[in-house]
Amino acid sequence: ALKKVLADCIAQTAAGESRVRISIDLTIHPYDIYIALEPLQVPTPEEFKNGVLVASASASRDNPQAKLNHFLSIAAEIRSKHGANCEEVIMVNENDEFTEGLSSNFYAVRQGKLYTAEEGVLFGTTRAYVIDLINKLNIPLVLQPINLADTPDLEEAFITSTSRSILPIRQIDGTRLPE
Repeated sequence: ALKKVLADCIAQTAAGESRVRISIDLTIHPYDIYIALEPLQVPTPEEFKNGVLVASASASRDNPQAKLNHFLSIAAEIRSKHGANCEEVIMVNENDEFTEGLSSNFYAVRQGKLYTAEEGVLFGTTRAYVIDLINKLNIPLVLQPINLADTPDLEEAFITSTSRSILPIRQIDGTRLPE
């Protein structure tokens, strides 16, 4: 039944490549299912080559173990405060450490080591792939967040998500990273 509803929704939108979000209410109307379709936006070849602009904001997930609908409205509000040129907003915790993006995982290279937060972040398939690859390549991996104050010292940074794959960051909050 779900497959038929999805097919009908996709046929009605005719959006081409689409992001499909299936949500199940576990609070107000338990087990009601909601389907949201939106055009799939992927980075351009130029963005993969040159990197993107990101911003930071003080925020965190209530439950980093699950993608909750409530967080979507929080993320939309945070995102609305940044310009259209901002690809992603990286959340900063109470210790001024980068944790993760609103819809991505965040990584930074400093002194030849790759840093990414381990606690308080949503785990993703692309994140698991990157960590596995880093381990296979014997690149030093530090499963700790990097501090916001260390931004000028970063050698490089990137975000990952299923729709972005591995996307380099060119600038964080106006601080340009080395090319």
